[in-house]
Amino acid sequence: MKEIRNWVTVEEVNWYKKIKPIIMQPPRQTIKDYLISKYYIKALSFVFIYLISKYFNKRYLYYKYVFKDVKDYPNGYDIAISYKGPTECDTPR
Repeated sequence: MKEIRNWVTVEEVNWYKKIKPIIMQPPRQTIKDYLISKYYIKALSFVFIYLISKYFNKRYLYYKYVFKDVKDYPNGYDIAISYKGPTECDTPR
């Protein structure tokens, strides 16, 4: 971040922290977390979408559901850069 020029506007996303567990952990854990938190409707809809996406082998449906609460960026942007993606480990190997 120190190397970025001061005329570049940097905005970090805040929605990732909310969906990271859903992406990184097994679906059973997500369902368990929803049930523990008493989000019964969310748990049921998650199970439904997960099973449909598995049955039809369409991961798109699953990720569309996971990202449904992520809003479009209203101001637009020139470029979006991600230095760490959801498939990377938090610990070095």
